[in-house]
Amino acid sequence: MIVLGVAIGILVAFVIVAAIEFWGSLLFMQAAPVDPVGQVAARWVASMPLPAKLLVVAGWLLGALAGAAAAGRVARRSTIGWIPAALVAAVAIANVVLIPHPLWMTVAAVLAPIVGGWFGVRPARSRT
Repeated sequence: MIVLGVAIGILVAFVIVAAIEFWGSLLFMQAAPVDPVGQVAARWVASMPLPAKLLVVAGWLLGALAGAAAAGRVARRSTIGWIPAALVAAVAIANVVLIPHPLWMTVAAVLAPIVGGWFGVRPARSRT
């Protein structure tokens, strides 16, 4: 059950992150650059309106929360929920390292998945 919980948690987390980022790109009509790393991507992030940036951070938070909750529920162990949350954090941190982001988004890349993971494992923690 632990491996299944981790797999489902990771799947849920990244589906949530991708869905929110896709919805944000449709809402603000900004297609991602072809070159995902480099000056084009840096200008693209800089040109994003604040609500679009907030949606990216919300994706990190909600993806970690949903992934942690799903993993904890399936595995029946609250600590397992930290694996998808940590993976969301790792990908978010890699994103802000590879593509320059505003400082507040760099901080949020670390904090949002931690907060999401913490709230995601709470329901599982109360049952165990």
